[in-house]
Amino acid sequence: MLIYLNDSQRFLRSSYKFQLVDGGDNYGIRLIHPNLIDTEGQSLSTTMTDIQGNFPYLEELEGVKS
Repeated sequence: MLIYLNDSQRFLRSSYKFQLVDGGDNYGIRLIHPNLIDTEGQSLSTTMTDIQGNFPYLEELEGVKS
């Protein structure tokens, strides 16, 4: 399945798409997530933790920016 954000942007439903800003609260917006469709459009924070207490969005942002 293709997702159209506008005339020039097409993404497969199985792809990930993020808008990167800076770290902190609301640093980015989850635009597409194939496994968490209900969370698309959610603001992300580098202070959010997962079930194990890790900071997955902080780690992800640091990896993208390095």
